[in-house]
Amino acid sequence: MSFDLDWIKHFHMLCATLTFGLFVGRGALMFRDVPLRGRRWARVLPDSVDTLLLASGVLLAVNLYQYPLVHPWLTVKVAAIVLYIALGFVAFRFGRTKRVRMSAWLAALGVFGYIVLVAYTRQPLPGW
Repeated sequence: MSFDLDWIKHFHMLCATLTFGLFVGRGALMFRDVPLRGRRWARVLPDSVDTLLLASGVLLAVNLYQYPLVHPWLTVKVAAIVLYIALGFVAFRFGRTKRVRMSAWLAALGVFGYIVLVAYTRQPLPGW
């Protein structure tokens, strides 16, 4: 089954941009102790966008015949995504102190930047 790759790629990039904005926004709300972040839609919307981001990424990989463990840049991208998710859990759910949560949130932002660089350059170590 083949899809329009340009459409999928642009949709994937849109979802990545939305994911980044929602992650930054959730962090800002958390650190300012704004009760809005406890609302159902504020929890569901980021997860929904992340699901679309993952689905579009899988569609791209399958249609381009690029797979983790075969292509090094995609392998490290997937590993970085797992790290980003783990840091997000620490930042928003499991961090016991505000300092731990903020450190995890900032680290996740750095990992997100790395993921974008890897995706753009298709190199496991961009700039080396």
